[in-house]
Amino acid sequence: QSGQSKSRIGAETDRRHCRWPSGSRAERTEQEQSRAAMASRGSCLAFNVEWFDANASLVRKYRLNYYEDETLDMINSVTGKSFLKRTYCPGVQKSDLFIGASITVFSRQLHLIEYADEGTTAYFSAENVRPFALVKPSAFSSIGEIISSIQHPFSLARMKMISLDASAADRFGCSAGQAVAIETTVIAAGANDDVASRWAKAMEVHGDGVYTACGGQDSHDDTVFAFETCRSSLESMPASSDMTACLVKPHVVIARQAGSVLSEILASGFTITAMEMVHLDRSMATNFFTVYQGVLTEYADMVAHMIENYSIFIRLEGPNVVADFRDFCGPNETELAKVLRPKSLRAQFGETRVRNAVHCTDLPEDGGLECEYFQYLLGV
Repeated sequence: QSGQSKSRIGAETDRRHCRWPSGSRAERTEQEQSRAAMASRGSCLAFNVEWFDANASLVRKYRLNYYEDETLDMINSVTGKSFLKRTYCPGVQKSDLFIGASITVFSRQLHLIEYADEGTTAYFSAENVRPFALVKPSAFSSIGEIISSIQHPFSLARMKMISLDASAADRFGCSAGQAVAIETTVIAAGANDDVASRWAKAMEVHGDGVYTACGGQDSHDDTVFAFETCRSSLESMPASSDMTACLVKPHVVIARQAGSVLSEILASGFTITAMEMVHLDRSMATNFFTVYQGVLTEYADMVAHMIENYSIFIRLEGPNVVADFRDFCGPNETELAKVLRPKSLRAQFGETRVRNAVHCTDLPEDGGLECEYFQYLLGV
């Protein structure tokens, strides 16, 4: 199926689901009052969201309401008009909704900026526990095993490699250096009842190498401090050109195999100097993979896969790292990789030519450029 036909289908889907309101202003006002009432009872979660319209080069703002029956609707924040009538959106779950998250609604990637009402604020403050962990510098070599231990009912929500100065290190009871901040979400109904004990049990096997918090104001403050105050490791760009970019693809993250990929990378002697979860939108993915347009017949499918869910960007450094890591990843074709390089990442974790586990830099001169591009995307 061509990229053109896929784009046409996406546009038809948008038109089918984005129906403009009918009825009088009074009826619409009554609907909005009803939504506000539902939010105050906790049966509707409301967020202010943003969508970058690449065609118009504008950031468009909406209010998104998510209901107990897993339906949602959207209202234009500027005009007050309905943008999307209440409908079921495949792929959007309650656990996906938190400040800083990105979700895809009928081909549009929305960024959740803030809570839109007091009811939603109260719900997330009192009920929605989001376990936090900080992998200390001393335990970084075990980051793969630590990520792999995050299993049901927990799911990765955010992950970011950060630099701890002396003050930050004192806060988390460790030495200064490179650490990894992790925030998770709870995906099982009723799991909040014992989420703190479950989280503690999941992390206790890693001993003093992991700082954990779960629930309460202290946990919230730790999460905000790590993700918003501490410097991203991406801020330190090496002077050397010996760096390469790796993207762990969405299907690997969804399958909870990202930890195993990280373990393989570190066990093979590669040095990770920056890492962060990122949700690409169509514009970002198209720009990054534009070199493959007209070269790979699967280009449109590749872009579509890259915007499905979160990826993990990794920067690696070392002599001849671009060529060495490219060989370590294996051939693009998964079946070929299984025959020629059975221990390569694509042989072990790939599924198809599109879902082939990882992207890696092809040419030595592109390593720095790809790393700089993600530094730009992540706002560093």
